[in-house]
Order: sequence, then structure tokens, then C-alpha cells
Amino acid sequence: MKLNVKDNANEDMEKFMRQGIAFIESAHADPSSIVFVHCKMGVSRSATIVIAYLMKAMEWTEAKAFDFLRRRRPGIQPNLGFMITLRNWERELFGKTADMGSMGSRDGLGNAGSKEFLGSTSQLVEAQQVAMVL
Repeated sequence: MKLNVKDNANEDMEKFMRQGIAFIESAHADPSSIVFVHCKMGVSRSATIVIAYLMKAMEWTEAKAFDFLRRRRPGIQPNLGFMITLRNWERELFGKTADMGSMGSRDGLGNAGSKEFLGSTSQLVEAQQVAMVL
């Protein structure tokens, strides 16, 4: 699947997130499948789609999904428009969102605070498989 997404804060990222998530979910129906998510730099567009997928699949907040991915790929930096879209996605998924101020309060590694993984081992393996191919 190829998505023609511009790395522009005004891009309608939500529709691309939904398409990317649907593709990843359908690929995961086959346990032997591997999903490779990439963009030109691997910094903004692909990271946004993987974060959105992790939020839905793992039931993680934007901050937790961002931190998880940033630990595996330190260079991620979704643009501000994409970060706002992820916050809106969080609100849609969970009915609320974390404080918007936390988007700017991450340290150099993107950490918004210490978070423990509370999902199952299979969920963690699935999340790592998607994150590692980024």
C-alpha cells in the first residue's frame, strides 16, 4: 500500500492514519506477515501512522505510543499538525486526551514521564514488530 501524504502540518493526516491502520490490521491477520512502514526520512509521516496504530491496537495514549516508538527510533518528530491529529485521535479512541502541554514537555528522547507496559506479551511483540520495521 502506498499513501501519498505530504509532510505538511495542514495535511489531512487522519484519513491516511485510518487507511494505514486498516492495512496494518489486515496484514496482522496473517501471523507470518511483516509490515514495513516508511516515508522519505522516517521522521514524521510514518511515525505518525505507527503511533496512531499503537494507540488503537495497544490502547495507549499518544504520549505512551510516542515514547515507545521514540525509544526504538530516536529520530522521530511528527510535525505539529500531525501531533494535533494524534491528540484528536486519542480523544476519539478514549473520550479524553492528556494535557496538551505535554506535547512540548518531553525530554530529548521524547519521554513525557515514566510509563510501564501493562499489555500482554503478545501485544508487546506485535507492537515491537510494527515499530522495528519503521
